[in-house]
Amino acid sequence: MFTVPYVWNNPIKNGFKNVFGNSFNHVMCWAHAKRKIENRLYQVNHKDKAKELLRDIELLQLSILQIYLNSELHYL
Repeated sequence: MFTVPYVWNNPIKNGFKNVFGNSFNHVMCWAHAKRKIENRLYQVNHKDKAKELLRDIELLQLSILQIYLNSELHYL
């Protein structure tokens, strides 16, 4: 699964840190991650470059998803 470094600032994070210390990964839902990325890309002045970057990120996500699904298929 793809994990992204993300700064949490909420009670859930604090609870995890109290229990696990820093030895856990925050996994962000792809829909939420994509929304955050799109919001950041609105700030890019070159709209063609922003679209290209989003396409690249989407392809990266798809390739990681495909690797994950292929590794989990043997459990079926």
